[in-house]
Amino acid sequence: MSQQNPDQIRADIEATRARLNADVDAVAEKVTPEKVVDRQKSKARHKIQDVRESIMGSAEDARDTGRDLRDEASHRMDQAGEAISNAPAAARAKTRGNPMAAGLIALGAGWLIGSLLPSSQKEQELVAEAADRVQPHLQSAMDSTKEAAQEIADNLKEPAKEAAESVKQTAQSGAQEVKEQGQQEAGQLKGSAQEHAKNVKDDTQRA
Repeated sequence: MSQQNPDQIRADIEATRARLNADVDAVAEKVTPEKVVDRQKSKARHKIQDVRESIMGSAEDARDTGRDLRDEASHRMDQAGEAISNAPAAARAKTRGNPMAAGLIALGAGWLIGSLLPSSQKEQELVAEAADRVQPHLQSAMDSTKEAAQEIADNLKEPAKEAAESVKQTAQSGAQEVKEQGQQEAGQLKGSAQEHAKNVKDDTQRA
């Protein structure tokens, strides 16, 4: 039997209880609804960000596209401005004494300017094409959002179950350890009492 004194055994029991309390607090902190929801929200945000980038491209892609469009628009406007600036001189050179040629050149200049600017029909076609291209991505985004919501709900169940099981196992382990230490303390006290009684008896007999 161990020769630990009762004070040491009681100290061990208190240390065990304190350790069990700390373990239970740590488990409870890990599986609190707020912590679980925060983890799932973070995962959902990452999924939504991935879907958004698959539809619209990353921020860097958007900047590059915008820069390309500005450059293209600037180039077209420069072409239009140059054509308009050169039109009077060209017209004068080509149409001296020829009114019909002047009319044809004016018509051609109008067509050139019109070709450099998108027509309303062209814009509508582009919008329709863009809508057709985006529609599958929108459906994919909706599906991903539903999957993320379902995953959050499923993931909330498992941590709660694990937390309950962990707390149960920790409590059982702690109860067993406290029981064993209590029995050890009782045995130690019993042995000390018996030894003390024997010493008293021997002293009485000698007296």
